[in-house]
Amino acid sequence: MDVPITVKGFAAMRVGAGLVSIAAPSVLARLFGLPAAEARTNLAASTSTFFGVRELGLAALTVGAATSEPRALRRLLLVNAATDGLDFLVLGLRAIRQPSLRRGVVLFGPSAALSVVLHLRAARKVEVTP
Repeated sequence: MDVPITVKGFAAMRVGAGLVSIAAPSVLARLFGLPAAEARTNLAASTSTFFGVRELGLAALTVGAATSEPRALRRLLLVNAATDGLDFLVLGLRAIRQPSLRRGVVLFGPSAALSVVLHLRAARKVEVTP
């Protein structure tokens, strides 16, 4: 696994998710399984926008770390893995109480799990000198 190329791929996925979340927040909310009326609320739009900004920020920080100190890159890859893992955990727990969100778990769960695994593998490949 070529870490710099992998990092750029991770960042590209985050940028895509971030831009969709900001530009079309109700679309993302509907994909996660929110009913149409809920997906168009200000709260859903704000939450989607916050998610989008977070995704863009993580992408920028990770790409920046890829060109700097390896220890910083490793940490940010671990932060990315933790972020995706916690997103999936929270979505899964919410889906227990709100069955309409189960669609989001089915659609995004596999990609979140894959993201966690790939970020952890990339972090392990970063060579950090003691």
